[in-house]
Amino acid sequence: MRGEFLSPSRLCQCRISAYGYWTAKLLISAIFSRHKGRGMVEIFAVKFLMKTRHVKRGVKKPIGYASYRETRLTRYQSDIALRKKLDKAVAAIESAYLSSAILSIEDISNKVLNEARLITGSRYGFVAYIDPATGWMVSPTMTRDIWKKCRVKDKSIVFKKFGGLWGWVLKHKKAILANNASADPRSGGSPKGHIKIEKILAAPAVFNKRLTGIVALANSRLNYTAYDLFAARKLARVYAIIIQRKFAEDKLKESLENHRAIINSSRDIICTVDLKGNFTYMSRQAESYGYSPGELVGRNVMELAHPGDRNLLKRAFSNFLKTGRTLPLLLYRIMKKNGSYFYAEQKSSAIMKNGKPFLLTCVIRDVTEQKSLENRLKENEEKYRTLFENANAAILLADAGTETLLDANKRAERLFGRTKTELIGMHRLELHPSDQREYYKEHFKNHVKRGAVDFSEAVIVKKDGTSVPVLINAAVTEISGKKVIQGIFEDITERRRMENTLKLSERKFRDLTETTPDWIWEVDKNSAYTYCSPRLKELLGYEASEVIGKTPFDLMPPEEAKRVGAIFTKHIIRKELFQNVENTNHHKNGSLIVLETSANPILNEKGELTGYRGIDRDITRRKQMEEALKMSESKYRSLVETTDTGLLILDRKGRVLDANQEYIRLTGYHKLREILGRNVLDWTAPYERKKNAAAVAECVRSGRARNLLVDYSSPDGHITTVEINATVAGAGESLRIVSLCRDITERRRLENILKENEEMLRKIFDTAKDVIFIKDTDSVYVKANKACADVFLLEPEEMPGKTDTEIFPPDIAEEVIKEDTEVFRTGKTLVFNKEMVMPSGKYYFNGIKTPLRGAHGEITGVLGVLRDITKIKKMESELAITRALEAVSRETRPIAHDFNNALAAINGYATLINEVLDANNPVRTEIAMIIKGVQRAAKITTKLQKYARNPKIRQKAD
Repeated sequence: MRGEFLSPSRLCQCRISAYGYWTAKLLISAIFSRHKGRGMVEIFAVKFLMKTRHVKRGVKKPIGYASYRETRLTRYQSDIALRKKLDKAVAAIESAYLSSAILSIEDISNKVLNEARLITGSRYGFVAYIDPATGWMVSPTMTRDIWKKCRVKDKSIVFKKFGGLWGWVLKHKKAILANNASADPRSGGSPKGHIKIEKILAAPAVFNKRLTGIVALANSRLNYTAYDLFAARKLARVYAIIIQRKFAEDKLKESLENHRAIINSSRDIICTVDLKGNFTYMSRQAESYGYSPGELVGRNVMELAHPGDRNLLKRAFSNFLKTGRTLPLLLYRIMKKNGSYFYAEQKSSAIMKNGKPFLLTCVIRDVTEQKSLENRLKENEEKYRTLFENANAAILLADAGTETLLDANKRAERLFGRTKTELIGMHRLELHPSDQREYYKEHFKNHVKRGAVDFSEAVIVKKDGTSVPVLINAAVTEISGKKVIQGIFEDITERRRMENTLKLSERKFRDLTETTPDWIWEVDKNSAYTYCSPRLKELLGYEASEVIGKTPFDLMPPEEAKRVGAIFTKHIIRKELFQNVENTNHHKNGSLIVLETSANPILNEKGELTGYRGIDRDITRRKQMEEALKMSESKYRSLVETTDTGLLILDRKGRVLDANQEYIRLTGYHKLREILGRNVLDWTAPYERKKNAAAVAECVRSGRARNLLVDYSSPDGHITTVEINATVAGAGESLRIVSLCRDITERRRLENILKENEEMLRKIFDTAKDVIFIKDTDSVYVKANKACADVFLLEPEEMPGKTDTEIFPPDIAEEVIKEDTEVFRTGKTLVFNKEMVMPSGKYYFNGIKTPLRGAHGEITGVLGVLRDITKIKKMESELAITRALEAVSRETRPIAHDFNNALAAINGYATLINEVLDANNPVRTEIAMIIKGVQRAAKITTKLQKYARNPKIRQKAD
């Protein structure tokens, strides 16, 4: 019975020796209280069993049995003690988890394993969890004996495959208790080198039907019991709850960190606004505009909005409070801390609570640069078109695929001798000689393939057949998604002639050139050349023999010889060297060469001057470049003086150092001396001085200022709004602020007019009685006014997103879509009159559909306007009937009158005949019939006359 755990029922069946009843009772209490440990209980139980046997070999006689009542009582007490111990272990685990925020999964697993081993008396064991990401089992804790005694090479704590009895537990989510593990049919046996598992107790860690891990114990000194299984299951459940909560907490922390990282790394401002319009949260990106998040929390949105945009914000916010809906995009200006404003594009989303708006979340993006780029793009497009049309070179645009010409400027018309209309649509190869077109065809393909700028010479044919040599500068570009080749054609007829002349000159010059860069010479005391290096021929075109005996002044123009001679004489008298003396000389070919001369005096033993030895360097090219630079600077200065942009240079304190005439005009003064040395705040409007001073200081600090708007006040009080962009040059006391200033007073006025026009158009759109709608190129409704929505028995906000197939019967929808397609295809306005059956009734519409175009002329949608002319059509029908009846009346009236006269004659004669005839005459009967018929015809004639006089009587009767 060694190693066997004694249950209360088993113990009660044991034979009792001289120890007696009270000894047995004491033994039971000791076993089930387990306060002395499993090892002590095992020894005590074995000794007790040995005492129950008689001395005589092979004979076992019972001496007595414990009472059933006492056994039940003992078992009850033991269960209570064990349950208390288990509850204490669970409480210890929970307390350890709740009391430490940094407790790891490994710490939790260790705590559960220790408590499980202590309760069950297990020698080995492990507590593992299932990784939610991979589904693998990770055992961060195992008993040390396992690692010491295990001889398996791979001692990984990560198990990708589940095997053996513990694997069965995980796969079936069921606990297992096996006191003879090797005999269990579910066992796969112990791997080679692994410790031998004799007994095993394992319970899956499951909570909310979700497998989280396992609590596995092995090789208890006594057999595992149902109570051990109960304890293992309870600890496994506690472990599952804690681990699932730990996973959830880690996932929540990761999610919060991810959201925080996203918010912090975003360039946009993210904030929340309560129902009063106050900020309740502000991301740190507000720091980019001078605010700390804490400064803005609690402040109202309207405080930061530009006064001109506040009504827009109020309407949008009011709509949010009423409907819970937000505008997709909201564009307005927000004030920075320095008082300037930036353009912001805001996306908003409503957070609802109990079906009502609770909070507004906003993502605010700075689009100031985008607005500026849009304006600059428009300007550039205008500039490009101006440059294109007025360029000094001929420019053609050709489709890279079809090779047909798309556009041509005025210079191209003159070069090719064709009008722009004639050029557009021509194939590119038609511009070249017919016998060379194959060559140019391949050349064109290479341009398209490389997509690079290329300079090449070619021959083009004018309309009159004249061939002209040209230089083509071609580059592949993309316009509106289409590959286009831009070719710049330069007539090089004159240049060819000049190049040929220049090549001849260069060939002569190259023949005279040697490697020595400078001309070395010597002169005697009379300034006559005594030696000249071969470089002379390269510089001035003379052989040395031609110059020997001459003076330097013989090679110079007369005026230059006098000037340089005076300088040379002064140095000769002083016997001193001279350096970098510039002088102009005649080249042998008659051209002028600028030389830079440096020389040392040659003295004899007595110190007497015998001559000079010097060097001449050709600086003609450098002088030309200097002249070109001066000319360039002069052109730049002229450009600055004539542009409509003010140029201003300030020192670090904001005092004027220089300005062009346009800037002087912006200040309201007339001369530079009136503002020179004064501070820019002197002509800044009083209400803008603080902002402008702060902007100057910020520019000095940050190195630049962008899109600063400031009002200037002239001496006569006139206000001019100026847009300023500035950059800092230099540092310290030499720091200069270079500013470009533009008068935007008119632009502001136009912007305000544009806003007013937009608002007026919006009101017209919303209040118009005509049906107005806008659809995109997929015939999806983008916007519709109330009249349009009423026709379909919908609200205006329900129309966007709907298609014709959703609101019309199939046949009408197909017809409407065909009309849209025709507009998209032709790009022309479609006018029509037709009867349509709508959800709200039958209408007769007079309608137009016209294409909407984008900034580049592409069709972006269709605008439709339908006018209900049902009543007009009805009135037209009634009018037609009335006119027809009047025509009948005009014809009927004389006929009725004549017919009535004829009836009167017939009636008169019939009456006379009737009076003449005897009473018994049979003819009287026929005469009576005639009179009766005449009377009936007279009544009809009377009605016909009434109808002829008033035809509406008949119309009403109908």
